[in-house]
Amino acid sequence: MGQFDNKVALVTGGTKGIGLAIAELFLKEGAKGVAFTGRHEDEGKAVQERLGERSLFITQDVSKEEDWQNATKAVVDKFGQLDAIVNNAGIGTPLGIEEMTLDHWNREIAIDLTNIGRKSRDFSHGMDRLLLTSFRAFFYFIVLLIIDILLNDLLAHIP
Repeated sequence: MGQFDNKVALVTGGTKGIGLAIAELFLKEGAKGVAFTGRHEDEGKAVQERLGERSLFITQDVSKEEDWQNATKAVVDKFGQLDAIVNNAGIGTPLGIEEMTLDHWNREIAIDLTNIGRKSRDFSHGMDRLLLTSFRAFFYFIVLLIIDILLNDLLAHIP
């Protein structure tokens, strides 16, 4: 029995890196389904094909409310429920403070902070849902991944 049996999760920024690892872990731990979002459709569709029928890619810009509404509707339409949201999407502008414009700053704040706070609020009111913000999700899943790696390594060396 997995930790997420019969649960459905939505992972923002889930086409690569930590977000993809989280989506894979939800599936490994028995999730009924995992939806993941990103901005690049070709990349997302390739990941969805690799993850299989219990996955769903949704093109999304997390700073846009309409994209959030479309994403949550797509999850419920495909899986019939939404139990967990992992706000993993984030950006980083590789500019020094002297080069960063107000537009760069506002875009990063909108995606990295406002998105997390707004969606955490929106999905926590009166709902029995597991809601993971990027910080909590990062530490929780990294610990699980490390344990998984260590156990696999240990088991590989037992005759």
